[in-house]
Amino acid sequence: PGMSVLHPWVLALVALAAVPLLLHLVRRETRRRVPFPALRYLQSAERLNARSMRIRDWLLALVRVAVVVLLAAAASRPLIGRGEAGSHPPTDLILVLDNTASMVRLSGESALLEVARSAVTITLEHMGPEDRVWLATPVDGIAVAGGTAMEAARALESIRGSDASGSIPEAIELTASAVPAVEGRVRELQVLTDLQSGSFSGSTRPGEGVPVRILQLTPDVLQNGAVTGLDIGPSIPVPPGSAVTVTARLTRWSGEDASGPPAGDLPSGEVDARLLLDGRTVGVQTAAWGSDVVFSIPAPAPGSHAVRIEIDPSGLRADDGRQTGIRVADAARVAIHRSADPDGDFLERALETLESDGRVLVSSSGMIDVAILEGPGAGDRLQSRQTGREPSIVLIPPLDVLALPAFNQELSSLGIPWRAELDPHAGALRIDGRGVPGLSDQFVSRRYGLRAIQAPGSAADSVLLRTSDGEPWLGRGEFSGSSTYLLLGSPLQPEATGLPVSVAMVDFVDLLVNRWARPGDPPGSRQAGEQLTLPPRADSLAGPSGRAERVEGGAPWRPRLAGNWRMALQTEDGTESRFIGVNVPTSESNPTPAGADDLSRVIESEDLRVVQSAADWENAIFARRRGRDLRPALIAVVLMALLFEALLSAPRRSRSAAATEARA
Repeated sequence: PGMSVLHPWVLALVALAAVPLLLHLVRRETRRRVPFPALRYLQSAERLNARSMRIRDWLLALVRVAVVVLLAAAASRPLIGRGEAGSHPPTDLILVLDNTASMVRLSGESALLEVARSAVTITLEHMGPEDRVWLATPVDGIAVAGGTAMEAARALESIRGSDASGSIPEAIELTASAVPAVEGRVRELQVLTDLQSGSFSGSTRPGEGVPVRILQLTPDVLQNGAVTGLDIGPSIPVPPGSAVTVTARLTRWSGEDASGPPAGDLPSGEVDARLLLDGRTVGVQTAAWGSDVVFSIPAPAPGSHAVRIEIDPSGLRADDGRQTGIRVADAARVAIHRSADPDGDFLERALETLESDGRVLVSSSGMIDVAILEGPGAGDRLQSRQTGREPSIVLIPPLDVLALPAFNQELSSLGIPWRAELDPHAGALRIDGRGVPGLSDQFVSRRYGLRAIQAPGSAADSVLLRTSDGEPWLGRGEFSGSSTYLLLGSPLQPEATGLPVSVAMVDFVDLLVNRWARPGDPPGSRQAGEQLTLPPRADSLAGPSGRAERVEGGAPWRPRLAGNWRMALQTEDGTESRFIGVNVPTSESNPTPAGADDLSRVIESEDLRVVQSAADWENAIFARRRGRDLRPALIAVVLMALLFEALLSAPRRSRSAAATEARA
């Protein structure tokens, strides 16, 4: 082990050791000698004692010099070898605590998250007053930015587990970018996780020379079985009197890969799956792992329902079931109004397909729910105006750019806070249609720039779809106080986009008229941790616990726990309920941990160490330790030297005095 000092400049105080030595050398006899005949007999005794006196004086000088040298050495804070965790230079500590769904698994009698929390406490106990910590989780982001150990300890108590997924590399990247570079300070990254592979996608580089310490927590059971897929057919909303088909996928992992042999408490080949409708079991089937199980619900009653398929507890409990919300309601009544007949009837054909499936009812008169206005002046052809709330409208811009001013004038007359402008961009742009099947494969070659001309009029105003350059392509908001509008950035013609001649056209029009134009209907299912915008008329939310909490319509919502959530909506007729099924992301269900090669690829560091026992965590953290402090030992030697110096310098009777007393 090497040796070093923290304050080498203090060693200059060693020069003061020369002071007692110089005083000893220049000391002169100042006493006046007076002959005294009666004491002549003592001279011989003094000569005998002179040698021992000189030895004592030199010892005193050496002891005093040693005391000064030792005090100077102690003041310089000498260190030797590798010290304890608390002995480290001022450190900017990046702490990432995994709180994804897989961390709720058990290790002994405690959840993995609780074991990790205890290890974080050990880290905080060894932080010094000069240290600063950035504490983050992959689900919730940064909890403490540059705080003290005490501030991090308070924030640690508020961190809770979730049923969501998250990227640990992204959490590292986000947190490391928030740490300022300060000369004289070092960094260290500490990650506490079960190394579940779903949390280690992407890559990150914490920084040149930054030590990385990872505590790998291992659950009691690595195997897991889960419901990994849930499909509802044929359509949502469900037409009254129609049967509902529920299909679920049953998947099993052995802890190493999805195709490995069963282990632990998992059945060897088959599993019982149960279908629950509004909390009541309405069907049971036995199916093989890796297969689909199919149930049928004959003609559910009108209204909103919660549908769930579950299996017996196995591994991660939160994914032992999967749920969604369905609604049985009349088909949307849709009318098309055009300023001129376009070439081709692509929109009409899509609506005809939806009408044949019972998804919409196309009508040009009477009461309608959604009006599609294509081109300028189409609003003048809207013959039916409902008493009270007006129908929702879908506005499609004209193909002819000369008609654009008239289209913008119509937007203004309807009170819609957008205008369409000529877009100088040339070339095809991909539609960013994440979450919409088949839409991400579509391009637009002619697009109008959608520009907001005033602040959003309500919380419902939002951009639903964008093109690949980030520009709005489909906007939504409210007009006339309570009605919904949708505004597209391209005509639905092949000259502007390939969408009308693709198989995605029917699904896209279905979303336009049945979901986006009717924002009071939330999506049937979502992943835990996924953010969505609440419908404008949302009033309250009740989670799996059943306790309802007030919410604001149009506000963002990010559910953390899986289960059926009941949303209350304020309508003209009172309050209606909708169910949203929140599910564990499938990536969290696979318990396979990331391997050493994968980990080295994801976290690029020259000093990466994985600790597999919480008991060894204290020995691994704070890699840049200063060594063991020698000050206590040096102070002890100084005290002993001072005691020895006191004994040497204490008044002592000379031999001559003793002889005189003996003769007397």
